[in-house]
Amino acid sequence: MAAATAAAVPAATAAEEEARLLRLEEQAEHGGGGAWEYLCLARRLRARRPAHVLRVGLALLNDASARSRLGSERNCAMPSTDSG
Repeated sequence: MAAATAAAVPAATAAEEEARLLRLEEQAEHGGGGAWEYLCLARRLRARRPAHVLRVGLALLNDASARSRLGSERNCAMPSTDSG
């Protein structure tokens, strides 16, 4: 019983993060902000959304005012690539 509960916690967390990713994706695509947070979360979750990530990323790169607003958002946590 305890093993089933322990297994359900990561599944619930993954479902919550997937729902958050979808909300941020929708928000970023409609100009509501959160683009950098969306890109960070998509990378952390290793989400398979190349068209959406490319569209949001290019929108940030092509908009000078959006890029300048990123100063405070750019400190998102990225997964460590260290193997040690």
